[in-house]
Amino acid sequence: MDETLNLLYDGKADVLYVSWGSPREAVSHETEIPGVIARRDPDSDEVVGVTVVNFAKRWGANSLPISFPFRPVTQAERRPA
Repeated sequence: MDETLNLLYDGKADVLYVSWGSPREAVSHETEIPGVIARRDPDSDEVVGVTVVNFAKRWGANSLPISFPFRPVTQAERRPA
C-alpha cells in the first residue's frame, strides 16, 4: 500500500474522505460504525480509504485530531448483494 495518507473534507456535504495512496477504483462497504464507510480495492479486498459522513456534526468542526474504533466488515460478514 502506498504510504501517502490523503484527507479531504467537504464542508458543504460534511463528509471527510480519507484515502491511502493514489486515487484508484474502490468499492464501498459498511463498517460497524454507522456513517463510516470502508473503501476497498475490488481485486485485493484491501482497505484503500474511509468515508465519514456527518463528520463535523459527530465530532465538531474543530475536533481534530480524532480517533474512533474502526474495523471494516469482513467479506464473510457482508450481506449478500
